[in-house]
Amino acid sequence: MIKRNIIPRRLIGAHGVRLFDIQGVKYPAEMLHAVEKKEEPYDTPPSWGISTSEAAEILGCRPSSARMLLDKTEVRKCKVKRESKPPTWYWDKQQVCMVAEARRKEMREIPPKYMCAAEVMCYLRISRSTLFRYVRDGMMEPVCIRHRTAQGLRLKHFFLRSDVRRFGYHLNALKLKQKEESGFF
Repeated sequence: MIKRNIIPRRLIGAHGVRLFDIQGVKYPAEMLHAVEKKEEPYDTPPSWGISTSEAAEILGCRPSSARMLLDKTEVRKCKVKRESKPPTWYWDKQQVCMVAEARRKEMREIPPKYMCAAEVMCYLRISRSTLFRYVRDGMMEPVCIRHRTAQGLRLKHFFLRSDVRRFGYHLNALKLKQKEESGFF
């Protein structure tokens, strides 16, 4: 049984909160310094920044999606205090615009030069798992397109019709070669 007065040191928890320390346990200095560095919010918005809602308008999505996307792409940000409201994030406007340009343009209709996964499976007479294996192994390359449907904006993978045709010829040649080697002809 542990006596209550024997736990005098602190353990560092989430968000730099010190819970308690265990006697005899030493923590690395870089961990202690990283915890002590807390980001203090600015009082005024920076001249280079835009709010999350403005960034969402530029990106064409909801603020929560914009926050996730901008965090994932490591866009420079800072926290700004607001009176009687929680702090808000401000993002570097130039970097947000670069992310917006890098995103694929949305299409209302899919051009005929593309095939969806179901059409590719039917054309090549393969299963879905086989198609995904070909993609994973780099034999086929999907094209990711933002596509507006009745339900909303979707991100969907398509394949170039010419690439699928070429890959189909390659598969048929491999099948014929296997049949010849096995002695079916």
